[in-house]
Amino acid sequence: MACKDCPEPTKQPAADPPPKQPVTSQGWVVYTGGAPNVHLAGIANVIPDDYDRVIVDDSGGIIYKNKPDDWEPPSPIDGYIQETGNPLIFYPLWKSCKWRAYSAIVKSACNCLEVIARCNQPQAETFCQLVKCAVCDQCVERIAIPELPPRPKRKTL
Repeated sequence: MACKDCPEPTKQPAADPPPKQPVTSQGWVVYTGGAPNVHLAGIANVIPDDYDRVIVDDSGGIIYKNKPDDWEPPSPIDGYIQETGNPLIFYPLWKSCKWRAYSAIVKSACNCLEVIARCNQPQAETFCQLVKCAVCDQCVERIAIPELPPRPKRKTL
């Protein structure tokens, strides 16, 4: 009950539910050792759990599941090339760098996956900035990840 000088309180209308948030990234993938593209393959771990439209292979390639009735072919991904005969397959173009971090986001407008990269090389001009593949590939501070020698074959008894 309001006092004699205050008007009677009015009931506030129910608030609209908050708009659905676009699917976002689950974190960043960084190089911790191993083959050059092993952390690109780790992108599978940062794709949001409720996004099941892609498969990430061991080389970091991205393969969209075929759903022709549901959607158009996916849009280009920076740092990847689309297979000529199959627009659902993307191969990575990134040159290796042990300082680069990757993440994956889902674009809300088209529901396609986007791979983003951040420079973590303290000596680079792009330190702590998002970088495009072409910029990162030309960076003089990029430290390539050496190819691992083939494992020796085990002798069988």
